[in-house]
This record gives sequence, structure tokens and C-alpha cells, in this order.
Amino acid sequence: MAKFLSMISRPQELESDLKTINVQLSELGQLSKGIAKQMDSATVAHLAAQEAMLMQKLSVLQQVRWTLFCLTQYHSLCICSVSKAFVGIERHLHLLVLQLLNRHLQNTSSGLSKQSKFDESCAALETFLDAVQETLRTEDPLASADEAAIRRRLDELRDVCRQFRLEQQDLDSLNDLGYKLPLSPSDADRLHTINNR
Repeated sequence: MAKFLSMISRPQELESDLKTINVQLSELGQLSKGIAKQMDSATVAHLAAQEAMLMQKLSVLQQVRWTLFCLTQYHSLCICSVSKAFVGIERHLHLLVLQLLNRHLQNTSSGLSKQSKFDESCAALETFLDAVQETLRTEDPLASADEAAIRRRLDELRDVCRQFRLEQQDLDSLNDLGYKLPLSPSDADRLHTINNR
């Protein structure tokens, strides 16, 4: 195989050698015609047979040269095609990797944004619930207290009920966001605690 590959890589050398042999045979044929007049017919026939045999071998060598030339061209085309294919595949893989990285970055960025929103919503609802808890811990005025104190307390409790209605939408949004996110155990406990309060 190595010998064949070295022959393929030398088509110009072979062509040059064949041209030299062809010129030498032509010169030999001219000389043999001049000498043939001085030789007997058996020697002339022998020389003609030798010349025909050399011409036949030269013809075979030219066919081999042509075949090697064709193989070299085919080999060059194959290498070029394979190189182009590899470049195309490499370019395609590069674009695919970029697309995957961009998608991963978008998903990560979106996940971080949702996690940040989850944390902010939890903190806001916890602050709200702490304030409500403080309001509810305040002792109710006794029956003997004045009417203004009872009214203030009723207004506070009505205000808490109104705030609960307003915060219900935020709680629903938080539960929906918690459902979509892969929550850590501590975040899941935090959400559970907020819902139970």
C-alpha cells in the first residue's frame, strides 16, 4: 500500500520518464531503419519484434501513468470533499453547541429570575403576615371599654380582612411560581409555612 501511495504521489516523475523512453525508442527506431539496410532479414525481423515489444510495454506504461493520474485526481477530490465535509460538520457542531449554550443560559437566567421573584414574594408575604399577627395579638377592648376603642379595633380587624383579600392574589401567584420552580427543601418548607399561617 505504501508503495502504491508513493507511486500516486509521483505521477509527474513517471510522465517525465515515459517521455524520455518514448524519445529514446523513436531515436532507436530511426537508427534501426538506417542499419537495417546492412543486416540480413532474420536480424531485421528480430529487431522489429524487439521494437514492437518495447512499444507495447511503453503503451502499457502510458496506460498505467494515465490510471495513476486519474487516481491522483480522484484522491485529491476525495481529500477535498472530505475536508469540506469536516469543515461543514465542524461548523454545524459549533452552531449547535452555541445554540445549546444560549438555551442553557436563557433557562438559567429565567430560573434565577423566577427564584429571585419567589424570594421577594415570600419576604413580602411574611412581612404582611407578621404585621397581621401583631394586630391580632393586640387585646380586644373589653365590654366596659369606651365605644371609640371598640370601633378602632373593629376598623383594624376590617382593614386586616381587606388586606387578606388583596394579598390572596399574591399568595396564589407565589404558590403557582413555587409549583413551577424546583424548590429546595428549605424553600418548600417556607412556602408551606406561609400557606399555613
